[in-house]
Amino acid sequence: MVPFFRHLKVTLFRNTIKVLLRLHHTLSFYFILFHLIKHTIFLAELQARRILRFNEYVEVTDSPDYDRRADKPWARLTPADKAAIRKELNEFKSTEMEVHEESRQFTSPQAQKKGHPSQAVLPCS
Repeated sequence: MVPFFRHLKVTLFRNTIKVLLRLHHTLSFYFILFHLIKHTIFLAELQARRILRFNEYVEVTDSPDYDRRADKPWARLTPADKAAIRKELNEFKSTEMEVHEESRQFTSPQAQKKGHPSQAVLPCS
């Protein structure tokens, strides 16, 4: 069983060197190498029990650089757009949205006069 582990260590070492030479990784080469050698026996056990398998071929490609910041469409809304959204939401709350009986005390007086179980309406400004 020892030759198997030795062969696995050599194979992992060679594959690690190949991958590290292809990658321009920011971590230290020696740190990665130490980490892989330290955990080789554990990996060998997982491979022997067919829990873990490695592919012989590793492909590394470059990805294009692009702006990864999130798009914020709400930041581009005009005051008219905001008023239209507020109006539509208030209409929905006053006519269609149901509220639990115990929460009705927190609804707007206008909605209670209409007899609709709705939530408080947003102020139009």
